[in-house]
Amino acid sequence: MGIYRFYCCGAGRRAVAGLSVRADYPYGDCPIDDANLGGQSNDADHTSLSSCCRRRHDANHEKPELWAFLVVYMLLQLAHAPYYVFYSIYLKHYQYTASLTGFLWALAVFAEIVLFIYMRRVLKRFSLRTILLSSILLSVVRWLMIAWCVDYFWLLLFAQLLHAATFAGAHVAAIHLVHLYFGDRHQGKGQALYTSLTFGLGGMLGSYYSGYYWESLGAEFVYSMAAVFCSIAFVIAYIWVGRESSQNSAVLS
Repeated sequence: MGIYRFYCCGAGRRAVAGLSVRADYPYGDCPIDDANLGGQSNDADHTSLSSCCRRRHDANHEKPELWAFLVVYMLLQLAHAPYYVFYSIYLKHYQYTASLTGFLWALAVFAEIVLFIYMRRVLKRFSLRTILLSSILLSVVRWLMIAWCVDYFWLLLFAQLLHAATFAGAHVAAIHLVHLYFGDRHQGKGQALYTSLTFGLGGMLGSYYSGYYWESLGAEFVYSMAAVFCSIAFVIAYIWVGRESSQNSAVLS
């Protein structure tokens, strides 16, 4: 009776050299289970294979790509902080009414929801890496427009529509990447690490720097710095994040 071993990879379920392969784990050929043709399990092999999976998973935490991913999203949230904290005050300073300010906020949320609705189609058409890099580039454009085009209402409308990419697109890419980096077994730990370092630390640092420089250097400087942070995030993401082909294929599957 032969033994079928099941391996995790990002290329999807397939048969290789008589072995059944599946896509529950994004990195390498890590065996996780085994069963013979009669449906009986081999406990010794199962323990050995499970231990191999854990060693592979722990090794992934040391990958530069994982830490690059976390730094990228920390920078993105750092850039968003002055928008969340000061955007309404910023518009009021330029004589925008409360109704127009509320409309601009609602427009951003509407754009975000629309992208979430069609995100499955977007993921089928574009790679995860493309979505991430495009979202970061559009973030740079958005913060520069808010910084220097506040007198042009139609440009502010366009900047608010870009919230679909700068938040929704980037967030969906992040959720997929967390799943790929940490697998099903460690999703809770991965989500906690992602949330604390990005929304937590990134949001805190962004709120601090924007509040510190808002009065002394002005809103234009603060939002321009947000664009700089996103530019740095783009360089890091371009070099390190999402280059492994297994990631895109796993997401699209």
